[in-house]
Amino acid sequence: MVKIFPYENLRIRKDFFVFTLFTASDYSPNTLDYIKERKIDLVVNIPKNLSKTELSNDYTIRRSAIDFNIPLITNARLAKAFINAFCRIGREEIGIKSWGEY
Repeated sequence: MVKIFPYENLRIRKDFFVFTLFTASDYSPNTLDYIKERKIDLVVNIPKNLSKTELSNDYTIRRSAIDFNIPLITNARLAKAFINAFCRIGREEIGIKSWGEY
């Protein structure tokens, strides 16, 4: 089982890192800066709580990810399943198939 920890530069495998960034309203560079500069390949955005500030920041991050065509995961269970699968399968094992091949 893969566990995701909120530490900067956590290496999951040799070509995959997890970063914790400042939220949209905090310091710079922040999450929005990285999204706009296309330095992020996937956004996993799950609210910590239901406070107005948290939900507002999360909305801004999700909206920016979509606007800049960056894949977005907003469900903790789905994120866990995706990361588990991602870590089990090597890059060389992933092939492109047509729908009919599945």
